[in-house]
Amino acid sequence: MNRNKSHPMDPANLRRQAEQKLPANEANPRKSLSSEETQNLLHELRVHQIELEMQNEELRRAQEELEAVRARYFDLYDLAPVGYIVLSEKGLILEANLRAATLFGMPRAGLLKSALTRWIVSEDQDDYYRHRNQLFKTREPQIFELRLVKKDGAPLWARIEATAAQAADGAPLCHAVLIDISERKQAERAIKNSWEYSDSIVNTIRESLLVLGADFSVRSANRSYYKTFKVKPEETDRRSIFDLGNREWDIPLLRQQLEELLSNNIAFDDFEVEREFPGIGLRTMLLNARKMPGESSLTNMILITIEDITERRKLEKALQESRTRFEYKSFHDGLTGLYNRDYFSEQMTHLGKDLGRSPLVSIIIIDIDGLKIVNDTLGHKAGDDLLISAAKIISESFRQVDIIARIGGDEFCIILQGVDYKAALAKKNKLSKSISLYNNDKLAVPLNMSVGVATSQNVNGETIYDIYQRADENMYEYKLIQAGSQKSKVIDMLLSALSERDFVAQGHAERLSTMAQLIADKIHLSDDQTKNLILLAKVHDMGKVGIPDKILFKPRKLSEEEFEKMKKHSQIGYNLASRSKQLFHISDLVRHHHEFWDGNGYTEGLKGDQIPLECRIFSIMDAFDAMTNTRPYRKGISKKRAIKELQRCSGTQFEPRLVEEFVEFVEFAH
Repeated sequence: MNRNKSHPMDPANLRRQAEQKLPANEANPRKSLSSEETQNLLHELRVHQIELEMQNEELRRAQEELEAVRARYFDLYDLAPVGYIVLSEKGLILEANLRAATLFGMPRAGLLKSALTRWIVSEDQDDYYRHRNQLFKTREPQIFELRLVKKDGAPLWARIEATAAQAADGAPLCHAVLIDISERKQAERAIKNSWEYSDSIVNTIRESLLVLGADFSVRSANRSYYKTFKVKPEETDRRSIFDLGNREWDIPLLRQQLEELLSNNIAFDDFEVEREFPGIGLRTMLLNARKMPGESSLTNMILITIEDITERRKLEKALQESRTRFEYKSFHDGLTGLYNRDYFSEQMTHLGKDLGRSPLVSIIIIDIDGLKIVNDTLGHKAGDDLLISAAKIISESFRQVDIIARIGGDEFCIILQGVDYKAALAKKNKLSKSISLYNNDKLAVPLNMSVGVATSQNVNGETIYDIYQRADENMYEYKLIQAGSQKSKVIDMLLSALSERDFVAQGHAERLSTMAQLIADKIHLSDDQTKNLILLAKVHDMGKVGIPDKILFKPRKLSEEEFEKMKKHSQIGYNLASRSKQLFHISDLVRHHHEFWDGNGYTEGLKGDQIPLECRIFSIMDAFDAMTNTRPYRKGISKKRAIKELQRCSGTQFEPRLVEEFVEFVEFAH
């Protein structure tokens, strides 16, 4: 990403653009700004400054996550059972793990920046240069053996597995695995020098060894083999290597290479096989084979060294999986699985560079409508589920080659390369149809989107950000036109869900509405107060749409924790009502319909006349209806007992004057 290039939305760039648009006059090269224009410009600059600060904060968090992943990576890196170094093209050691430092018998810092040739014996340096040049020339892996010298001068035989790589700046690198084969070399020399001492020598080394006859039967094995693979001599000796345990050893290529070794003395290294061993399971092994003199001058035998690399392969797999997960998380949104804003910004930069060569680009911006209402009422889990559904529908409406990213909490963006405006509109229409089909299922939460489309105009000076800006403006124009209806759809859905749940109270809202009209007539409420009281009776529990069913439908009394969650329905109902044109004027009544006369109610603990009159009346009606009708967790009581309970709570939960009025109303009505 070109960080030196000024972003079109940068405040400094905006200030320069604003200044360039001001007409000049003779007295002053730039026209002076009026106070209002100055304030507007400063406000605009402050808004973009805040946006940049938010982006910097997101970048800081991403860097912290990167450092954490890198720390885990290097922990695994240092736990590797083999030496690992990174070389520059000139052979300088740029990086080394702890095992590599241990092999050389010195601190890791002593290795860094030194030339590898410093530690290679002079006789082997030509071979090293040959393999190194071949690696950087062909980029094919090189495997070879070298004699090294430790810090204290002690010799070290090492097997080198070198692969080509590339630094971030494009410089060639070499990644090399160093395996200490000193013991194996000592064993091979010992076997060649004296067969009589072979048994005692091979049993002193930790690497597993097998000696095969010309018929590939096992003539001997060292203690390490029996110990490592948990087998007994009688299960191995004089048996063909292809008959050890299961038949997985009988690999045609292995048989062919063993035959070529005996007939043509063609040794082989690092033949990788897997075998299931009783007691220790599946093991991965590297086989290295050499021909050696037999017990007589007329016979030859095969020495096979076996390296158990199971743990190394597991570590390599873990490292690869860790790197894959890190790369995926770096460019994907954790909730929806789509590309994230970082990846989107990177692609915008790339497209911006290539816009002159491939000018045909369309951008579609999508905003999920009503997400905040869903979060405030049904909770963030419902909001997340809505975003996941939206992401799935969006993904199915576009091609795999299209760049689909979640660039904000409720905002998505699609980059369509090589797609003209007409085709982009067709994609938008396809998306709209998919949304309609989704909503036809009458799910709990409908999905509504505001969509904006823009296509490159192939004019001089046009940037990818110009296209993005036009799509964004087109989306907001649509949102402004549809804002009321879209919000209303979400609220209507939630109220519909509430009415379906009213069977829990078995007509509670309907009874209260009838009672509200009668009591309003008795105490001579104004027309507005009467209408508000009746409407409150119908929708007072609308916030319960955001309460879990396991609490609403619980057949027993709620626990203290559950009751605290239930109390939130007043605030949730307020959030809903305040967003509805039809209910906005009674939103405060919905919030306060559980306040107590003595101030011990909720949501805000209002007291006495601070509580709206409609709420004071409603609380008495609501309590009376609740007591005299059966609920899931208890049976209803008689009206006489309910009146006594109202009188008992007069002055604490209820206003005394209104309790008297209500009792007269109930006794007269019945």
